[in-house]
Amino acid sequence: MMRSIAKASFLHLLVAIAFVATLFAIAAAPAAASCPPGTLLTEIHRNIDTGKLAPGSGSTLCLQAGKTAHLVADTSLTAPKGTFAFLFWDVQGRLHTTPGVTIKTYKGEPAFNATAWYLFQPACHTPPCGGGEPNVRTLGFQVDKNEKLPGTPIASVSPSTNAWKTPQTVVYTNASAVTITATNPVDFIYWKIFPPNPAVTVKSTVLSAPQNAEVLLAIAFYGPNPCHQISPPAPGELGPGASAAAYQAAAKYDIEMYNECIARHGGTPPSP
Repeated sequence: MMRSIAKASFLHLLVAIAFVATLFAIAAAPAAASCPPGTLLTEIHRNIDTGKLAPGSGSTLCLQAGKTAHLVADTSLTAPKGTFAFLFWDVQGRLHTTPGVTIKTYKGEPAFNATAWYLFQPACHTPPCGGGEPNVRTLGFQVDKNEKLPGTPIASVSPSTNAWKTPQTVVYTNASAVTITATNPVDFIYWKIFPPNPAVTVKSTVLSAPQNAEVLLAIAFYGPNPCHQISPPAPGELGPGASAAAYQAAAKYDIEMYNECIARHGGTPPSP
């Protein structure tokens, strides 16, 4: 009798262990498994300066194939020591500079993130806040990689008497108006000024700010270089029996196409 009770207790223990293991397996399963047959979208909020998560990050949405969803980011997020101000969305390598973004998925699309990037602004308890000389603060952002770029996005600043030196990211405007030219013109998309300032203008890679202008953040956006896809043929690419002259002719043609692409997009980097 005692043996039967012990055996039953052991079986009950095994069942309990199996049940708990199942619960853990369910909890540990990929979130995408909870969204069949659609695509799971996770909304991420990040601090543009640090890359760390901002408040409200992590909500999910199950998108049905072929249908559209509309996301609207909070223009401001409250934090213990200040607020986060909305800057832009980066969704699957595409830039959206308004709080509202429309997303459409296709059948079988894997789970993905929609990232809303924010600028943290410390709370001001004793005005005036900020202090220091008026300036334009800059950073570079790679849209197709959804990440802030290291270093400075500035290639040059005029007038030459300005105190800016590479690799600084801040240009002071207290002494005169300034003209800031972005680096890497081929990959450059455009400047975004935050908050908008009618006195600060942009044309292609050039940002112009009047004397004493204050820009909390000027973002130089970059994307994939369309000219990088043009390159001379690799060995064997022209097929068996192709002569050296054929390769030279193809390389000459590709270099011409590459230089034309560069001319359309700006800049004069070396030919491939």
